Amino acid sequence: QSNPDDFINYYRQLSNAYKIKALSITGPEVTQELANLMKLSNKYLLKIGDSTQLSDNFNDFGAHYFTHYRDYKKARENYVQSMKYGRNSRLNLAFGYLNLGAIDFPVGRYADAEKNYLKMLSLVNLPSKSILENQHVAQLMAMPYKELVHVFLNNKTELLIGLYKKTNDRKYLKACLATALTTDSVIQEMRREHTTEQ
Repeated sequence: QSNPDDFINYYRQLSNAYKIKALSITGPEVTQELANLMKLSNKYLLKIGDSTQLSDNFNDFGAHYFTHYRDYKKARENYVQSMKYGRNSRLNLAFGYLNLGAIDFPVGRYADAEKNYLKMLSLVNLPSKSILENQHVAQLMAMPYKELVHVFLNNKTELLIGLYKKTNDRKYLKACLATALTTDSVIQEMRREHTTEQ
């Protein structure tokens, strides 16, 4: 007699196998094989209604398009789908807005990047009115997801440098330097935490 859990686990394993194969394809151009493997991976998760894993899948596929192909349109489509399936998780939505901001930056949509970063901050209970505001190290270290903190600080620094180059307004340079100092302090705190855990 078959157990429904066996099918669920089997579909998860199939999905994961297709995902691993898809992410192992790195270019130089997006191929139909890549798109087909991604579709197959998602298909098995849709069959079992695993929205959490679907959200992760779309996020990983978006990152793959972004980092390996610089295909910002496909990356955005996948990040938006990740947010759709992860809408019940503030963390998934926060990562989604962080990723959307990262896509906005290289195409020069600095205002959109700022809006997405500010939405991300509000989702992690660090509301800000402007990208110029600097978050306190203690607030950032209180967040359970340090990867989010680290990526945000790097992206914020990059955006502030871009805004300074575009406008020549020193307020962006000043905020960038403050963010770099915060980043340095956060990295030191993370190392201290890691050493204490060992």
